[in-house]
Amino acid sequence: MSTSTDTHARPQTSAPTKPPGLGHLAGVELRKAVDTRAGFWLLVVVVLVSLAVVAVQVLAGGDQAGDYAFWLVLQQTPAGFLVPVIAILVVTSEWSARTATGTFTLVPRRQRVLTAKLLAVLVLTVAAFAVSVAVTAAGTAAGAAVQDVPADWDVQWWQVLQPFVLLLVSVLVGFALALLLLSSPVAIVLYFVVPTAVTLLLLFVGPLQDVAPWVDFSTALTPVGQGLQMGAPEWARLATASAIWVLVPSVLGALRVHRAEIG
Repeated sequence: MSTSTDTHARPQTSAPTKPPGLGHLAGVELRKAVDTRAGFWLLVVVVLVSLAVVAVQVLAGGDQAGDYAFWLVLQQTPAGFLVPVIAILVVTSEWSARTATGTFTLVPRRQRVLTAKLLAVLVLTVAAFAVSVAVTAAGTAAGAAVQDVPADWDVQWWQVLQPFVLLLVSVLVGFALALLLLSSPVAIVLYFVVPTAVTLLLLFVGPLQDVAPWVDFSTALTPVGQGLQMGAPEWARLATASAIWVLVPSVLGALRVHRAEIG
């Protein structure tokens, strides 16, 4: 007697693949930001320039060598120049390195990828500011000792918040331009050239001087560089200028990425 066997193969079903979480994607983007040679050396340069600022504070700070709030603002200069470049590379690396096909195949929802990139940039910004806070503290202690002046640790909340906003806005402007242009060299060049040109135009053309703080984020942030507390009018001007330089290009850039051909 022979036994009958089922000759029809049963279809094998695989469990649906769970999409990676937003935190995981942000971690991937963060690693991509620091794993490349450009990102790594930019971070190294940020640290070196920050240490150079400390050297100036300790050796030539004079009576202000122990003024923590003053040097905390100055410490945002190297980060404000270079961290936005890293933010630009986080966005444009997909297009300049032609990895967009693989990225958007693994994660088809493009806005999810862009959100992860933004989160990675925000983490880098917070980390850069935290480093500047620590480096400034060390420089203040050393500067006060070397210059034989009292260390002024009396810092108000706004004297910490405003330098962070200065750095954050600079980084977000770089991110927005990268999102709009999707080209590393073009975005980097325009990040440095266009805001400077707009600032000069608004400051030196008489009729435009009154509107400068409302449309130019550099002018709106002038009180921060002067160590002055920003009031409601100054925050309103900064919000308007940031909407022009961050929100508008970000929305246009996100639409461009959503509709762009990948391949």
